[in-house]
Amino acid sequence: MAKLIVYDLDGTLIDSAKIVTSVLNQMRTERGLEHLEAEQLVPWLSMGGEDLVANALGLPVKGIQSHLTDFRKRYSEIDTPNDSIYPGIKETLNHFVNSGFQLAVCTNKPRVLAEKVLKETQLYDYFGYMNAGGDLPYKKPHPQTLLSCLEFFGVDSREAILVGDSTVDQSLAQATDVAFVQYLPGYDDGIELFNPQMKINHHRDLKNLIPSLGNVINS
Repeated sequence: MAKLIVYDLDGTLIDSAKIVTSVLNQMRTERGLEHLEAEQLVPWLSMGGEDLVANALGLPVKGIQSHLTDFRKRYSEIDTPNDSIYPGIKETLNHFVNSGFQLAVCTNKPRVLAEKVLKETQLYDYFGYMNAGGDLPYKKPHPQTLLSCLEFFGVDSREAILVGDSTVDQSLAQATDVAFVQYLPGYDDGIELFNPQMKINHHRDLKNLIPSLGNVINS
């Protein structure tokens, strides 16, 4: 039976695309570039700041650090609105906490920004552990980013579930032999799932999915 539920952050708990797009379009305007739509950023939203900023500004990843620092500074100055929380999150997290599940976050967002977003949306206290960007020398989908969550709680891969929205999350789950549940309203960048049970349209759907996931985890 599952004991630990690990959540991705952007595109799974929080819809950050509007703020991210706004900041990047400010930077593009200053460079004489046309604005991008949020949908155009989907392929990079889950890959980490370097790839996101480089692709959004049309620059090589090498040497992107000053632009990335600028982006993160601007992002940090914007409050995270409560309506950026995906529907049903708090209700679902309350259910799992009260049912004895452990909860964690695994994200490529740098810790200072991840903590800021979670605290501003009153989600921070639900999670007993977080692996964030910069905590380790590598980022998702490197297996250790998720394994650090399992190790913290002392559970093995068959006792955990990863809820995410991107191929980065799917690859991470596959690399660690953790059951993966796709959150469909997120930033899908080409996930292919052959088991329809492993998809949810609303966070509360996960409550009903947990029993059937036990068969996947224990198979």
